[in-house]
This record gives sequence, structure tokens and C-alpha cells, in this order.
Amino acid sequence: MPGLALLATANLALLRRRRFRDALGIDALVALAYLPWMGNLAASLGSWGTRTGTYMVTGAVLTEVPVKLAFWAVSFVVGEAVPDAVLVSGGVVLLLAGALALSGARRDRALLWIAAPATAIGFIGVARWVSYPFIPARMLFVFPFLLLLFVTGAMAHRRAGALAVTAMLALSVSGVWCYFHKTGFRNKEYAVPIQQIAAHIRQSSTAADSAILVDSANSDPTAMEYALGPSRPFFQTGDPAAAPAVTRLLAEPQIRTIWFLRSTHDITVAKLDERYERQLRAAMAVTVHPYEAFTPLEIRLMRAMGMRDPPAWSHELLEFRRR
Repeated sequence: MPGLALLATANLALLRRRRFRDALGIDALVALAYLPWMGNLAASLGSWGTRTGTYMVTGAVLTEVPVKLAFWAVSFVVGEAVPDAVLVSGGVVLLLAGALALSGARRDRALLWIAAPATAIGFIGVARWVSYPFIPARMLFVFPFLLLLFVTGAMAHRRAGALAVTAMLALSVSGVWCYFHKTGFRNKEYAVPIQQIAAHIRQSSTAADSAILVDSANSDPTAMEYALGPSRPFFQTGDPAAAPAVTRLLAEPQIRTIWFLRSTHDITVAKLDERYERQLRAAMAVTVHPYEAFTPLEIRLMRAMGMRDPPAWSHELLEFRRR
């Protein structure tokens, strides 16, 4: 996506200056260099055009755009791993940084003509493909443009600029501290202790007397595969073979324990997590091991969005044992 956005922006800049030959030359050179992978590019564009399965927190495409823009802005200015108090205070810094960036855009039109098209084209491409937590990482190529515009505005407004730069530095330090201490993550899945969960499973059961089920829609089966090792295979909820396998395992007396790692928020269309949990709870006793607590601010926001009984934890390891 960055390559396509920047190539399109280069074309717009050259066409604006009527440098048609230069634009044609650049496009021809890029096409020639990329020729061996044109088939892959065509397939990717086709997948992008037919993409329909992106998770939406609001449930609608149009109302999801402000959520994606807001999370993107917070990620770039405040960070994605900060305590509640820092996040709330960072909202003031976010407004100040945005105002200074706009001031910089008015003063550096040449940079704006590069930054604006690249940002717009990139966002359109990325927003259709991923849900809101993954927008900032894929739009990272426009971060230097934002910083240049921000610094230009900060130099024109020295007092406000000094305050904004100091605040952003403090937020950055806070974010780095939270990152390495695995706290304050807004995307909870980044901090789920997969190694610890896998170690608990290995210590509490064996491959002969247990089975493992992993939420494939909103957990990390690949990380679990690495953490458990080849001696402890597992089923994924999205695998069609998982349903008959679970039914068969419930009928086998030697299977004393079934582990189920899942997100507390079932985003699957068929509500697979809820279905498997109901099936297992009906046949076995359960012990819940929670991981990654939601903060008070996050719980309030979930209630404000209409969630009647928001979960206190992001992930759960459900330990089902025979009665």
C-alpha cells in the first residue's frame, strides 16, 4: 500500500507541473521492475476489491471511519500503550499537535501536496482491508510527513510548539515504559501472555489426557503453536473439522481436560466461541483463567457504546474438566 500511494502521489505531483514525460518514465520503470510480481499484485487488488469480512466495532462502514481516524491519530500522537490518565490528558496534546500540523500545512504547501494525496490514497486502501487497531501500523509511511508539518507549525508558534513537543516526548517515554512492562495496551491481544498460558497447559495436563481449542478469529493460534510445540497440537474454532472433533473428544473418557483459549468478545458471524463454550459447559465443569484486564475507562466506553455487561478481561483460558 505505501508503494502504490507514493507512486500515485509522485504522478499527481508531476502531472500538476505538466511533467508528463517524467511521470511516464517513472511509471514505465516501476512497471518493468515489478513485472515478475504483476500477477500477485493483480490478485491482491482483486482480494481488496471483494473484501467483506473486516471487523467493525460500530457495525457500519461509514460510522467506522471516525473510529479508525481517531485511533490512528491517538496512536501517532499519544501511543497505543498508555494508562487511562495519560490517554485522557493526551487528548489535549492531540488537539494541539493537530492544530500545529495544520499551521505547518498552510506554511509548506509543497509538502502538503505530497502528504495529503499519499495519506488519502493510503487510508482508502488500508481502511477497507483492516479493522481500526491495525490502521496506524499500515499508515506508518505518512508519519514523517506529519512530523515535518508539525515541526513547521511548532517553529511558527514557539510557545505552543515547545509545549507540544515536550508533551509528545513525555507521552512517548510513557508509551515506551508501558510497552516494555506490558501494561496499558489498547490492543489487548498484543500483551496476552501466550508463553505463560502454554506453560500452564503443559504443566496441568498431558497430550494423552487433554485437548486444546483456540479461538482463531480474535486470538493468536500461530503464537500458541510456537509456544506449545509440536507435541501439543490443537484445534482452531474456524476450522470445519473442529466441531466434529470436539464432539468426539467429549465422548472419549480418557480425555479428562479440554482447554479453550478465547477472546471474551466473539466477533465471528456464527458466534463460534459462544457455541463451543455452551457445548463444553454442558458436559464438563469449568475453571476460568482470565488475562489482560480492561481498564475502567475502557469499560465505561464499552457501556457508552451500548454494551450492557462489558467483560472485565480481554481473554480467557477456559479449563473444562470432567465432573
